[in-house]
Amino acid sequence: MRKIFIAMLVVGVLIVLAAVGVNASSQQNHSLAVSTTPPDVITKSVTYDDVLSSMHRGQWFGWLDSSNKNYANLIILDSQYSKPTISELLAAQSALQAKVNSREVTIQDLEALRKDIESRILAGTYTNQDLVNYLRILGGF
Repeated sequence: MRKIFIAMLVVGVLIVLAAVGVNASSQQNHSLAVSTTPPDVITKSVTYDDVLSSMHRGQWFGWLDSSNKNYANLIILDSQYSKPTISELLAAQSALQAKVNSREVTIQDLEALRKDIESRILAGTYTNQDLVNYLRILGGF
């Protein structure tokens, strides 16, 4: 059943690509452009809210001034938890930021790989492994 689904998906992708009407002779076989964006350039910044939310479930923390979310304004709403030290909070923020950066770079790499495989499909220079990788990227597996 899964093989039939994959085969149908491949045929569907090829039909869509053929319907686009891209001239295969104008396509070039590009090498994979892996993202070279350094992690410190990625715009998603991890906030204290992100870090604290990842530490415990539920609404266990709050802010004295919600427009000024700094360590001094952090309050603990649930007595079963204690206020993390500033060094614990900064270490957790750094670790979470590294995870976010890694995920963003991975997403950019997969997007570049998808575009590269699509150009090979359109040019007719794809391999069976290209189709497998393409389906994995589209399906998220």
